[in-house]
Amino acid sequence: MSESVLRDRLTLAAVLGAGVVVGASGLLLQYRTSRRLGKDLYRLNHTVENLRKDIEELKAASLPATPVNRQTRRKLRRGLPSEFHSLRFSSSGEEGDLDEFYDADEVYSIEKVEAWNSISNGSVIGHSLPAGGDTGSPELLELFSNVDPLLEGENRDSEQALKFLEEHNEKYTDNSEYLWRYARALYLQSAVEGGKNNPNRKKDFIFRAKRIASQALSIDGNNPDVRKWYAVALGAATDYQGIPEKIKDGHEFRKHVDYAIKLRPTDHILFHMLGRWCYEVAQLSWIERKVASTLFADPPYSTCEEARRYFTEAKQLGPDDWKENELFLAKCYVGSGDYRSAILVLDLAASTPAVSKDEEAALSEIITLQNKYKSYRS
Repeated sequence: MSESVLRDRLTLAAVLGAGVVVGASGLLLQYRTSRRLGKDLYRLNHTVENLRKDIEELKAASLPATPVNRQTRRKLRRGLPSEFHSLRFSSSGEEGDLDEFYDADEVYSIEKVEAWNSISNGSVIGHSLPAGGDTGSPELLELFSNVDPLLEGENRDSEQALKFLEEHNEKYTDNSEYLWRYARALYLQSAVEGGKNNPNRKKDFIFRAKRIASQALSIDGNNPDVRKWYAVALGAATDYQGIPEKIKDGHEFRKHVDYAIKLRPTDHILFHMLGRWCYEVAQLSWIERKVASTLFADPPYSTCEEARRYFTEAKQLGPDDWKENELFLAKCYVGSGDYRSAILVLDLAASTPAVSKDEEAALSEIITLQNKYKSYRS
């Protein structure tokens, strides 16, 4: 899946403690507002002066100062690599093979943040730095300022990010902020290996990502990025499991995404992930439902209507032209039999050009569905 960017008002979310929780709403501060506030606090609190200077020097050395305009934000990835999984059953529905995902970061992007957020006010490239992850070290701040841009946007380079991270993999094995980034880089590299038709290496990177994310989770379960990337790796690993294991891990996936949303209720990617989970569960075949009801007293259940609510929330929080989210929103309308609404969403999604390979993949499916349901235009 591909990676994208938040609107200006979503760039620096949860500055006052709101976190990443699916299904909840939270407080947002505009990036510019937070910077002004930071400057005011700086003037009032001279004890942080030296630290702020150090951070600004790191920022100047690592990141361009040019603000990202709206057009540039559109061109950045929307969230998760298209290889993103919530849980991948082998069922097939009206809209094709459900084993195929189009990302939200992703191939469909998982992290939509301002391309070059300042390293200040307790964040690095738009990620909150909770107390559970020690980021006070200048070395860590410098590492993250180098790594985070490689995990974002169209110039994403997971291989180079891994190189930076693995130079420190013995030193920071007990640091959750380091570990979730390491897990993310491993997961993104798995998508790269999949694109190179290296299935064994893809599998290896996925399970390494799951192991590292699990390690981060054991250190800090209240870090929304830890929860998010553990859920992503968990979902990816279901490709190599039988139906019972997929259903079990599907429960786990939703639990972690729900909790992440409680921690950061303004993260549109998390809402998209939850919508994807609901959509896939709604598409389960009869035999898969029977297996689930046999194995679990409370088998997974959802509907296209529930999925649509989460995709709508993601749309409201996310960037204006997010083709992957619009694609799944339209699929939900199709699943509910509301073909007129589906074609309206599809036409809107197709009205702007794709600006990345990820968007091209989504646009291709959007056009296919347009042709299928064109008779429902008013």
